[in-house]
Amino acid sequence: MMNRTLLLMGPPGAGKGEQAKRIASVSGMTHVAMGSLIRHYCDIPREGNICEVIEQNYKAGIPQSDVLVFKILRDYLGTIDTSKGVIFDAFPLSVGEAETVPAILDEFGLDQPIVIHIDCDEETAVRRITLRKICSHCGRTFTPGTVPYENNVCDACGNALIQREDDREEIVRARYKEYEQRIRSLLEYYGRKKYPVVTYVTGKDSPETDFQILKEKLHDIGIVL
Repeated sequence: MMNRTLLLMGPPGAGKGEQAKRIASVSGMTHVAMGSLIRHYCDIPREGNICEVIEQNYKAGIPQSDVLVFKILRDYLGTIDTSKGVIFDAFPLSVGEAETVPAILDEFGLDQPIVIHIDCDEETAVRRITLRKICSHCGRTFTPGTVPYENNVCDACGNALIQREDDREEIVRARYKEYEQRIRSLLEYYGRKKYPVVTYVTGKDSPETDFQILKEKLHDIGIVL
């Protein structure tokens, strides 16, 4: 899968991050998680009010501006190995961002993208996100029923687990509705660009089951993981 580009899209709680990690594990592609990338962008002090804007948007469940996302992404891609391809997790989230994709791919030597659309209903998304916990240090996600979740301690680095500020129910529902408003425009745009689109619905099954479905659907369009 040299220089392959995958765009993972789906509402919050759809499991994009989990599936991106599984794809990266079997393919060697680089996983670029935009949400995490933006959240940690200000771990290094920045000039101006960019960090204040990012924090305010997260707390309100408002997507970051296209200009800001594009800047952060280009900065990051210049520091990583893209030779085996890149999985963009939750990017783009608007037609404005999507219009920057060809320039980004050309700049970093990546192929035309394949879109993976993971669909998920609102109640499933709310349940998954409001119950999850995140490691305060390494960012790993934990779900109910696991030992680290119950002990409130990350089993990878030993730090405490927290609930993110934007994982509260009212914020999750706002983010979900915001995404719904964008999805139709994005899918129409990808149709005009003739990007291959693979869609499946995630629900009550396990992440492993979802991954098997995803592999089968990719195989149908000639992509073998």
